[in-house]
Amino acid sequence: DQKGVYELTCSCNPQRKYIGQTRVSFRTRMGQHSNDVSSNKAEANISGISKHARECTAGHINWDEPKLIATFNNKTKASLQKNLLVRESLEIRKEKTTRGLGLNDPQLCVRSSAWDPILDKLKE
Repeated sequence: DQKGVYELTCSCNPQRKYIGQTRVSFRTRMGQHSNDVSSNKAEANISGISKHARECTAGHINWDEPKLIATFNNKTKASLQKNLLVRESLEIRKEKTTRGLGLNDPQLCVRSSAWDPILDKLKE
């Protein structure tokens, strides 16, 4: 199964984005997110999209159809993890999903603004 970086949105506001990455299949990760919504896990231990889904009464998240941003088929676990973390971090920065309507935790994104001109160009 494919592994990689994905985007989820809530129907309450399609601009409200969450960027995530997974080392397991996309289907497995979406199941984990969905299960976290009704679990007893502390908010500190679940994703921003699952936190949002717990609270949102105006919309829903289509866990069955995440938008796939990038897929990776690295042979080594270390290489896969590095590629996932870098790509997820850059996508979070590019989409600005830690501010305003974004659903990502701020510590996940690249903190340097040096990437912004390049990421802004990629959005065009």
